[in-house]
Amino acid sequence: FLFDLHRYAEAVPILERSLASDDDPLVRVMLALSIYRVSGPGESMAMLDGISGLHPDSIPLLSALAGAYLEMGRAGEAVEAAEAAVSRNEGNPEAIALRARILRMKGDAGPAAGEVDRALAEHAQSAALLVEKAWALLAANGTAEAAAAGQQAMDLGGPHYPDAALVTAAALEAQKDDDGAYAAI
Repeated sequence: FLFDLHRYAEAVPILERSLASDDDPLVRVMLALSIYRVSGPGESMAMLDGISGLHPDSIPLLSALAGAYLEMGRAGEAVEAAEAAVSRNEGNPEAIALRARILRMKGDAGPAAGEVDRALAEHAQSAALLVEKAWALLAANGTAEAAAAGQQAMDLGGPHYPDAALVTAAALEAQKDDDGAYAAI
């Protein structure tokens, strides 16, 4: 819960206690990312090494690992983990959204947007895909469309709500709608 609220310093001791009783690889990824966000690379990088080998077929683990690698600047490993997640389940919207985000962050916005649009045809209610679509539209100056996709993702709620609120606010701010941007946040 604290991790989802971006309260990483408070999450670290709780995640450490959780790992002491159960060495869950997903908790280890969350802990590494929390430590990274609080104090930088240091030990957080080493914590991620070898995690994917523990549960190579876990899509949530591979997706979380790819996101952590991406945030920590390890793009090559992020792509590998995202590709592994997608290859285990070609239709997994979370993995597809993550792969699209990696492509977008590498500067391949066109292929990323195309992948998201194809996936949304099958998973129209995927908040992860809608958030990624909103970011791609915002990058292409489609601010009204980005705000609409972000709002749709916000309406779905769930763990993607903070990202949906952020992209919606950014799109509204780009449209000079400061009141709307403030309301989204």
